[in-house]
Amino acid sequence: MAPVKALFIGMFPPVLYMGMILMFIPDQEAGIRIVNHIGIPLVLTNAIALAIITMMIRSALKEMEREAALETNRALSIAEKTLPHLKDATLDSNAKAMADLLYEELDAAAIAIADQHKVLSFVGEGQDHHQVGDPIKMQLSQVALNTGEIQVAYNQSELQCLHESCPLQTAIMIPPLYRSREVIGLINLYFKHSQQIRAVEVELAKGLGTIISNQLSGFEAERMKELLKETEIRNLQAQINPHFLFNTFNLIHSLMRVDYEEARRILVRFSQYMRANLNIASKSLIPLTEEMNHVDAYLDIVKARFPDRLKIYRKIDDSIIDVLIPSATLQPLVENCIEHGLKNVTYTGVINIHIGQSLEGITMEVSDNGGVGFPESLLTTIGKKPYSNRTGNGTALYNVNERLKGLLGDEAQLMFRNLKQGSSVSFTIPIEEY
Repeated sequence: MAPVKALFIGMFPPVLYMGMILMFIPDQEAGIRIVNHIGIPLVLTNAIALAIITMMIRSALKEMEREAALETNRALSIAEKTLPHLKDATLDSNAKAMADLLYEELDAAAIAIADQHKVLSFVGEGQDHHQVGDPIKMQLSQVALNTGEIQVAYNQSELQCLHESCPLQTAIMIPPLYRSREVIGLINLYFKHSQQIRAVEVELAKGLGTIISNQLSGFEAERMKELLKETEIRNLQAQINPHFLFNTFNLIHSLMRVDYEEARRILVRFSQYMRANLNIASKSLIPLTEEMNHVDAYLDIVKARFPDRLKIYRKIDDSIIDVLIPSATLQPLVENCIEHGLKNVTYTGVINIHIGQSLEGITMEVSDNGGVGFPESLLTTIGKKPYSNRTGNGTALYNVNERLKGLLGDEAQLMFRNLKQGSSVSFTIPIEEY
């Protein structure tokens, strides 16, 4: 939604509000005086506030997309250049060439490549006392090898270098390099100043380690295609339904006049919902409990709009609440049930969320009692391609389905079926994934 459109849309709620004052206030003259007094300021402040929030959201999304695209392209470019050094040889024999390449491509003061015990190659400042063959001294390097998680040394004491004039002050320890699930090495990026280690550098280091590990496992070309596809999917994830956005703004605007505490609660839930949407691009897999928090924030807002028209029933196996699932999968399915399955329902709508273990893995199902269901002609194709004539439905289900298949394989793709009353959408995380 463009800010200019938001500006004009923001004028409608206060105009409606003032119209209701004139219609229902007993003293018409008093109503006219009130409208004359608050009319223009109320319209302007509401419209401008909505336009500013829209601009902030658009700016944040564009910045995230831009940085993700730039760093993805940069990581892929570096990984492609390392390919000849890793394809048919051991890390030991190509450590020097690989370190030289990384030193040339990255803004680092020095690059070190090590196996599980000793330094295989060191390039850059500090070569006079950081020698090939030295044992791994840094405790953080051992932590990275043992845990598989990126580590950052923000000061010289954490580098544990005893040389008094060492120019290196900080470092990023990229998680272990794997070949066939066996740890074969570690990459350390050294910097001269702590200010050089930004979130961008940390994320780039994480991505680089992952790509190189996959190249070492013999899946270079396949992995690069997946990363490009994942970038496209993540950009789609970062989109926010503008109708839901403006409906929520109007809800908060109305509640502030009748129930300040409820308005405050919904505003907090809305901020949690927005934070989850904006964080989608940073993670591929998240714990089920985080995804359910995303779902609950969304449902709290919807139920505040329709307090007597929606019931939610959950049946979740507590033993699997921390299982990792692709982010933004359950929430779009719940939203699809409400926006389309229950679109024309005049009675109380019911959403069922069922998550449990099966022989194939962990099955997650979202169903409704809408009575409409999916058109029979689409049951075999929905989720496999976007349907532009089904706004917010076919495209959303397609995005979720592509993400599930891309991250977990074809066995995890969405399954659709019509019920006696309503419809059901489900997917299963294969047993080997958890």
